[in-house]
Amino acid sequence: GLTTPVPVPAASETTVPPADETAGGQADPSKPVDPSKPVAPTTSAAAGATTTAAPATTAAPATTAAATTTAAPTTTAAQAATLEPSLAAFIDQTGATGFSPDPDLTPMVAGGSVDAFLAVGCLGFTTEAPDVQFTWTGGGGFLRWFFTPDTPGDDTTLIINDPNGNWLCNDDWNTSSLNPMVDIASAPDGVYDIWVGVLPPGATISGTLSVTEFTGPTPP
Repeated sequence: GLTTPVPVPAASETTVPPADETAGGQADPSKPVDPSKPVAPTTSAAAGATTTAAPATTAAPATTAAATTTAAPTTTAAQAATLEPSLAAFIDQTGATGFSPDPDLTPMVAGGSVDAFLAVGCLGFTTEAPDVQFTWTGGGGFLRWFFTPDTPGDDTTLIINDPNGNWLCNDDWNTSSLNPMVDIASAPDGVYDIWVGVLPPGATISGTLSVTEFTGPTPP
């Protein structure tokens, strides 16, 4: 229950060494320093402040903004806009001079998701593979293709890649019709890849593709 008195240090023991004795950060070891004013903690605190500031430089999350540059889906859209004559067609045909019946009629369904304008500069939406491949051995004679939809007023287009790699296309064969027609005055022998496009995109249109050696037959 008794309190033991704590001896109070003499005034000479609590004085801080004069400035000329602590120059350069060196204290006189023969003179005690006030424990309430430690020198080392102030230097370690400063060092700690500079090291703890390092996390602020780790702004790595800002580099994750690169994810915004991965706009790869836009490139895949461009890759889809192709017409490939090398792919197998849905319908194969052969023809020579004097084929019969003339016109030759091929029922089919037109339409697809490929924008032919982006692919080859022709209007219409169709498939990547040709609708029809027509192998011709007519010795350079006249050929005409046209498409007639089952429902009058449906809008279609005609796209043809000839044996020389030329692209031929048509939307409306005259100002009063929505039906397409393509004429080749001197058709070289070889394979003709034929697509029937539709307008607007996403539609499917059933109808008949006709090919003839004569200039008389036309679509309505």
